[in-house]
Amino acid sequence: MASTTTLGYPYPDDTDSVSDGAGKVQELAQFADDNAGIHRCGTQASGTLVAATPKTVAVAFSSAFPAAGPVPKVTATIAGFPFSGSAVAYVGVDAVTRSGFNLIIRRETGTASIDVNYHAIAL
Repeated sequence: MASTTTLGYPYPDDTDSVSDGAGKVQELAQFADDNAGIHRCGTQASGTLVAATPKTVAVAFSSAFPAAGPVPKVTATIAGFPFSGSAVAYVGVDAVTRSGFNLIIRRETGTASIDVNYHAIAL
């Protein structure tokens, strides 16, 4: 498979032998495994917080995004809303790379840990 798509996925050439079909499909499957995913997601606990004080929590993706692709966009949301009581909390994302990012978490009152769901996608 000498030809590739714009994103680098291999495909058979017109001159490739039909008898090589199984091998070509295996090459494509291996390429997909080696370059798996444009998507990562998970949940990160903040750990103990100090009221009204931002906390930075480093998050590493389960596997890095491919170096040849774009740096992912990351969104984060607080898990488990609503809180019991009247807690107010904020979450943001900073310093995104292909291998991870920083969560910035602030809780206005209380010190309990907050779980944050994140979703990263690179297109």
